[in-house]
This record gives sequence, structure tokens and C-alpha cells, in this order.
Amino acid sequence: MHSIYIWISVGLLLMLSEFMIPGFIIFFFGAATIIVGILQAIIPGVPFSIWVILTCILGTILLFVCRRFMPKSMIGTKMTGKCETDVDNDGIIGEKVQVIEKITPAQQGKVELHGSLWNASADVEIPEGTTVVILEKKNLTLIVTPL
Repeated sequence: MHSIYIWISVGLLLMLSEFMIPGFIIFFFGAATIIVGILQAIIPGVPFSIWVILTCILGTILLFVCRRFMPKSMIGTKMTGKCETDVDNDGIIGEKVQVIEKITPAQQGKVELHGSLWNASADVEIPEGTTVVILEKKNLTLIVTPL
């Protein structure tokens, strides 16, 4: 009877560890461990190795079923090495910002956006103090143009 509490405790620990380890995979094996702990209370006398195998199978099934019904949450995006500049996830495209450090085509400068300094680049020279518009964001660099 005490092993049931161990299975459920391990399952809860696995589910809680998902907060520290990203990926949302361990959670399903934690849920499977809890289910196996409950099954162990209903069906006593089954060997430990069967419970372990059942936990692995059930965790895998839960993972794949969830991937099937929640693909955007589970699969993520494909890393291609290219920056998606056409998507404005931060809502900053078109914002007006102030140049803090001179920008030249050969060297990045700095702009202030929402109280933070950002690297900025442009095709033309832009002196310090000029107001510019954000055209796009490439990684941590803003592409700007003067007004």
C-alpha cells in the first residue's frame, strides 16, 4: 500500500519539475505515473517491472495524444537560421524611437525603445538625437529609417 503513495509522489514531482525544465514532456510521464499509482491500488500484486513498462507506455501515449490535439503548444517552430522579420511579435514595427548613439551604414548605433537601449542599423547615416521609425527587427537589432 505504501508503494502507491511513492508512485503518486513521484508523479507529482515529475509534473512539478516541468516548471523548471522546459519542453512540456515530463508532465505527461508524471501524469502516467500517478495513473499507474492509482491502478496499483485497484490491481495489487502486479510485478514492479510491469508497472514501470506501463508507465512508459502510458506516458508516451499521453504525449502523442496531446501532440495530436494541441500541435501549436507541443511542437514549436522549426529553426531555419533565418530571422522572421515579417512577423511583429513585439508590436514595435512602426514605432518612433530616439537615436542615442550615431548610426552609420558601416556601424550599428543605439536607440532607446521603452526605456531600454537597443542596437540599431540603417542604410544611411543618422546622427544622435534624430527620431527614427523601426522598420523591422532582426534578432536583437532594430532596422530603422529617419522620419
